Amino acid sequence: MPDTPDIKTLILQNARKRFEAEGFSRVSVDDLAADLGMSKKTFYKHVASKDALLDEVIGDILDEVGSNVRTLLSGEGTFIERLDRWMGFLAQQISHLSKLLILDLQRRRPDVWARIQKFRKERILEFMGKIIAEGIREGHIRSNVHPELVVSAFIGTIEAVINPEILAEQSYSAKDAIRGIMDLFFLGMLTEEASRDLRTRQSTSSQQ
Repeated sequence: MPDTPDIKTLILQNARKRFEAEGFSRVSVDDLAADLGMSKKTFYKHVASKDALLDEVIGDILDEVGSNVRTLLSGEGTFIERLDRWMGFLAQQISHLSKLLILDLQRRRPDVWARIQKFRKERILEFMGKIIAEGIREGHIRSNVHPELVVSAFIGTIEAVINPEILAEQSYSAKDAIRGIMDLFFLGMLTEEASRDLRTRQSTSSQQ
């Protein structure tokens, strides 16, 4: 018998909301079923297990991010406008998962965490490599910048800083950390004129 899309969608949406806010291990099947006013028996008609549900939730999140990245890659606007949009998007997406969920994944589902890390690397490599090459070609990024070196250093910095145990000891949020890292990398690569344009755009955006 085919699954009922509406019920399955509700289960996925609710699970995503709960997992992102509270982590994976702290949310039980009883909790998820009760949220939707259904019995565990009905719940299991649509989901094989909580682990299987997590796999689907993460899959949906990665599909959504991938779609948004492709939209950014083909987006209109000046180089600085698209760079600023991507920086904001990346900061939002990388900091989207809560510390509790990240710790749960690292400890209980390292396979899922590895899947997320692999996806992040691929998307960052895809977009950042292209935007750096474009910036050099159009004269916004200094010509002596080595794209592959910058991207590798950027990914390594992100992985080192966006760690729940490290963030727990700091006063800044994951989003603040990401934005700060991107400012350090990109403002250091841009020409003086492009750097000035980006700072102006960021200042205007923060006041709106």
